[in-house]
Amino acid sequence: MPSDVLKWTLVSDNSVYAHLRRALHSPAAPVFTAAAERLAVAPPYGPPLRGVYGRQAGSVPGFAYSHAFKSILQGVVWDRRTLDVWMMDSQAWVPGSMMFYKQPDPDIRRKIIAYLEANP
Repeated sequence: MPSDVLKWTLVSDNSVYAHLRRALHSPAAPVFTAAAERLAVAPPYGPPLRGVYGRQAGSVPGFAYSHAFKSILQGVVWDRRTLDVWMMDSQAWVPGSMMFYKQPDPDIRRKIIAYLEANP
């Protein structure tokens, strides 16, 4: 039987489980394919991914992009090529960015990009 402290931690907003619950229900929602195959869970930080395909990098109003992100990606538009480079290793492209993702599998990257393109 869990202790009272453990019970409180599990149901409060101060637990790892609560943070995971918020992350899974945040605007940066999990990414799925049409076949409901779970590919990746978008991190709970960063601007919303809805509409990212075709959007200029660093252009979501109200989001505090890092200096590194804004200076290196100035003028970049998210398309298949740029999203692929970002997902392959975002820190290699923009060292010091607060947002990071690394997906070595090109097939998974392709599926995520197809999902983002098809779901504006």
